[in-house]
Amino acid sequence: MATMVQRQRGFANLIEEIRIWLVRQMFHLLCQINPKQTSEQPARLMTEPYAQLEEMAKVRVLTRTSQRSAFALITVGDSDDRRYLLQWNANWGMFNLIGGKVDNSRGDSNSFRRAIERELEEELGISCPEECIVRQELAQLQMKQFSRRERIVKNYHFAIFEVDIFPKLSLNHKQSKFFARWLSTGRENVFVTRQEIENLHTRSGRLISATTRSILHEIGELATPLHIS
Repeated sequence: MATMVQRQRGFANLIEEIRIWLVRQMFHLLCQINPKQTSEQPARLMTEPYAQLEEMAKVRVLTRTSQRSAFALITVGDSDDRRYLLQWNANWGMFNLIGGKVDNSRGDSNSFRRAIERELEEELGISCPEECIVRQELAQLQMKQFSRRERIVKNYHFAIFEVDIFPKLSLNHKQSKFFARWLSTGRENVFVTRQEIENLHTRSGRLISATTRSILHEIGELATPLHIS
């Protein structure tokens, strides 16, 4: 059964690649039409639609596979005093949940749990299980989002884990601001409220990623359904 599915996917990919090749050839052919014309407007009107089709075809191929990532839900406080630990992502220019993609070259072995343990050590400088405990997997989510880095729409497969850091250290939300500063590994960390996440920015006006808001909504941490822009 698995072999049959793989064959079907391989055949679909082959058809898609052939279609892209045909579109590309048509695009190049139209670019060569009447090269001596003094006005570029007619040629542009003919070639632009094919250029757009080629870009759309590339997106469809790239979204066939999912990027697998693991994220940590780290909180302090309860009820209205609940705060969520986020970290500044310099590439995105906004705060996001702590975590990252499954990277087998770093020993993840296709394991979401191994990936989040590694990310916690890299991004917070703490190790499991000595300084943090990765508890239950809360959910696995499938999302389609625009990749700012690659400038394409991609499929994402997220696993969300409940994580306790320094479990023997009792914290409340009033102490969390200072505690976040202790977790310095060259990255900025901050505890934020539900309202800040819903607004997609901190009280100081700094951006929070829509991915964070979407994930927290899906796992029931945000009660109000929200549209992701």
